[in-house]
Amino acid sequence: MTQSPITVTYSLEEILKQINYKLDKIDEKFENKLDNFQKETNAKFDTFQKETKAEFDKINERLSNVEKSQTKVETRLDSIETDVKELKGSSKAQIWTLIGILITAVGGFLVAVGRFVISGNP
Repeated sequence: MTQSPITVTYSLEEILKQINYKLDKIDEKFENKLDNFQKETNAKFDTFQKETKAEFDKINERLSNVEKSQTKVETRLDSIETDVKELKGSSKAQIWTLIGILITAVGGFLVAVGRFVISGNP
C-alpha cells in the first residue's frame, strides 16, 4: 500500500501570520493580566499605607498625651517634694520647740522641788 503524500493547501506565510497573531493575543492577555495584578497590588499597597499612617498618627497622638501627662506628673512631683521639705523643716522646728518646753518644764519642776526641799515642808 502506498500512501499518497500530504499536501498542504496553506502557504507558509499564512501559517506564520496565524502563529504570530496567536502569540500577539497571548502576549496581550498576559500584559492585561499583569496590568490588572499591578493595579490590584498598588491598590492594596495604598490601602495598607493609609491604614499604617492612621495607626502611626494614633500612636503619635497617644505618645503626645503621655508626654503631656508626664509633664503634669513631674510638676506635681516637684510640688510634693517641696511640701515634704517644708514638712521636714516644720517637724524639726516642732521637735526643737517641744525640747525647749520639756527643758523648761523639767527646770521648773527641779526649781519647785529644790524650794520644797530647801525651805522644808510647808
